[in-house]
Amino acid sequence: MKINKMVRKFSQRLINPYMVGIYLGVNAIKDFYLVVDGPDCSYMKTQYITLNHDFYANLTNLSGFHRVGNTALHPFMMADSREESILKFIEKIASQPFTKVIGITPMPMAAVTAVDYKRLLNKISTKYKKPTFEFKNKSLSGDWMDGYSEFAKVLASEMTFKRRLRGSKSIGIIGYLFDRNEYDNFANISELRRIFGEIGVDISSIWFSGGSYDDLCSISNSSLLISFGYMEEAAKIISERLKIPLMKADYPIGFEQTAKLIRDVADYFRIKSVNRVIENEIRTVVRRIEPLVEQHFLGLNVVYCGDPIIFMPLKKSLELLGANFSQVVISNTLDKKRYLEQFDGDILFEPTINKIIDICIRLAKTDKIDLYVGNSDASSYFIASGKATVELGFPSYFSHSIYDEPYLGFRGFLSLINRIVKELRYHEVRTVYQGFFYM
Repeated sequence: MKINKMVRKFSQRLINPYMVGIYLGVNAIKDFYLVVDGPDCSYMKTQYITLNHDFYANLTNLSGFHRVGNTALHPFMMADSREESILKFIEKIASQPFTKVIGITPMPMAAVTAVDYKRLLNKISTKYKKPTFEFKNKSLSGDWMDGYSEFAKVLASEMTFKRRLRGSKSIGIIGYLFDRNEYDNFANISELRRIFGEIGVDISSIWFSGGSYDDLCSISNSSLLISFGYMEEAAKIISERLKIPLMKADYPIGFEQTAKLIRDVADYFRIKSVNRVIENEIRTVVRRIEPLVEQHFLGLNVVYCGDPIIFMPLKKSLELLGANFSQVVISNTLDKKRYLEQFDGDILFEPTINKIIDICIRLAKTDKIDLYVGNSDASSYFIASGKATVELGFPSYFSHSIYDEPYLGFRGFLSLINRIVKELRYHEVRTVYQGFFYM
């Protein structure tokens, strides 16, 4: 794997920040409330998610009672003792009946003031009998994937799990990217439950799934844990704490990755009927997409920009249909290269804003690129140029799901292929008729 990393020391990177990953975690647990010890700009960071990436996010609220609040820290306040005022602010949140869990995290400027957040949270827990968590600040070194992972790691380390009621064939999934409360995610979760249900396996809990804090505590009812990658450390901690075996798996995009996941779980539980189930599912998928392969996917040149965990199974799935990836950009920090050890090709990590603009404009103008798949870090350039564009991953500002539209599992792959083919056909129309409107 050849890695091209931008080396201009002070140039702005195309990387969504660590704190946004923390917010994604909060957004994925409906009764979790977060206090940010920092200036009011921390409130503005919720707009990376609310009503932009996620139409149904409620991190901020018209009532003024937000799920992400801040202490409005200002430089002139930093030398003062602030613990009493922070405690009162947390108490306002904790005293509400709909607040079930409270967390606090500092911005870098607040972290240096050495506030004893743990002591304040212990007071809250004692008084209101609600779980509390402190999230260390790593905004100067990590990206949104690190924030999402750290959020889960803290919960995994300190959560009080429910009393074990393990079923004989029950799994827990750790590391699902529940990046928004839209129906692509809910449909993904339904598809995972459906597939495992076909072989008689129950899912006790999914970290995360848009449910409540109590739903996460049910992970203790699992007989086997599946790690998808977005929460590697959390998965190891839960496995060790609960003494439950842990199995790593690729993100189940495409029927090949989905079939392997189902077969591996079935082998663990010694389920013998799995081949019949998988064959029936694959037969349905192949029957529907086979007529499309030669016209739409054979020789298809694809550009990808996004995170590495989605990329690898997506690449395998589309290449199986005859596509190839002409340009790969990972808009995360360089340490995420560990997810791409199997990739043999050029990858651009940590692109600067100017670099990604140059790449996208160049590619959007050429006929050598047929399709863009990835997040909104680059999608707008291809949308504007009329190229076939399918948004996938975080962030997706221009594509939303207000009805069931999965992309994981067998049916999710069909849904994803449907989106791709529709965009390719739209591009054909735009290419043929665009000149008519400039005569």
